[in-house]
Amino acid sequence: MAEGWSQQLREDGFTPDAALYVLLIEASRKAKEPEKAIAHFNQMVSADVKLTSAAFVHVILALAPARDVEVLSQWMERMIDSGFEPNWQCYEAVLEAAQSRRDAELQDFWEDFWLKRLAGLKKKPDRDVYNVLIGVPAKYGNVKRAELWLTKMRKAHKGPGTNNWNSVLKACEVAKDADNAQKILNRMINIKKAVPFHSVAAVAAQQRP
Repeated sequence: MAEGWSQQLREDGFTPDAALYVLLIEASRKAKEPEKAIAHFNQMVSADVKLTSAAFVHVILALAPARDVEVLSQWMERMIDSGFEPNWQCYEAVLEAAQSRRDAELQDFWEDFWLKRLAGLKKKPDRDVYNVLIGVPAKYGNVKRAELWLTKMRKAHKGPGTNNWNSVLKACEVAKDADNAQKILNRMINIKKAVPFHSVAAVAAQQRP
């Protein structure tokens, strides 16, 4: 639909602007067609239309499902070199790609890079940042890394929310780590964090012989 509209505008003598190109890139992302997203981005460049942060973000998110960390890294670098700052979704994409490969060094690199970028902007990690740093390793059963960032979040006086604790519990579930799951569950109860029934059930299931 977006492409048809773009073609109609051209036929009517209108020159596509940045907003239209971003719309086309976003539509391609939602359609799960990363090749088209890149093609529209390249058309934007060829037409000498001023690039925007949103154009880069949608390309990166279009590429995210493939979990190709090299490709995502290249786009992140290109975005930064063009003067734009990747948002938390971009970092989540590249961190997931690194985590899916179980590449601890690459994971360390991107976590450290993100925090240094924030420091350079005189910013401290907010809840969105910690949600990613805890949630990504948790998704892949990396209990140690997820718990490490939960601890860092607490030390930074950013009280972890129930969702952060549940992410670490989820990591234990994925890793089939009943002992750590019970420890996390006990800590949640001790600090009076709400513990959803499904979390209790998951821990109990892991403890069955």
